[in-house]
Amino acid sequence: MKKIAILFPGLGYTCVRPLMYYSGKLAQSLGYETVPCQYNVTEEQAQAGRAVEAALEQAEEILKDIRWEEWDEILFLSKSIGTYISCAFAQAHGLNVRNALFTPLTDTFRFPQPRSIAFHGTGDPVAKTPDVRAACEKGNIPLYTYENANHSLETGDVDTDLKNIRSAMQTLKDWLEEERN
Repeated sequence: MKKIAILFPGLGYTCVRPLMYYSGKLAQSLGYETVPCQYNVTEEQAQAGRAVEAALEQAEEILKDIRWEEWDEILFLSKSIGTYISCAFAQAHGLNVRNALFTPLTDTFRFPQPRSIAFHGTGDPVAKTPDVRAACEKGNIPLYTYENANHSLETGDVDTDLKNIRSAMQTLKDWLEEERN
């Protein structure tokens, strides 16, 4: 079975930061070929309100040569703005993907993603917990929350942060293995 995982990071949260790094490593351990979709949005683009547009254009360019029909299983691992980019990309290309939404933006939920799972910190200043919870309930998306964690699922306490990462990765692994059975 041919499996591919695309990593859609946040703007300041690259593919080598914990959530993206470990979810990518987990995907590799489960037999996925991983492809980082690292966009480079300039400060000028961000200030002009073009961050999403620029990142989506770059994602299209980075992923243009992938023949989606050749893959039996497609997994998107996404973080922050990457959750929006991955869902928009999947919809634009008519892809049936599984998507791990790490700290999704509220706007991410404009795109239906029935095969998704979400991870959110209750102290996230970017997306408010009641909004994320309501969107996940409406879309029937399992939501895992981390008390007082920020937009990186971090609290500032190293032990708690490591437990959060471990918990998120174990939940992701269980979800991936559960759907395969």
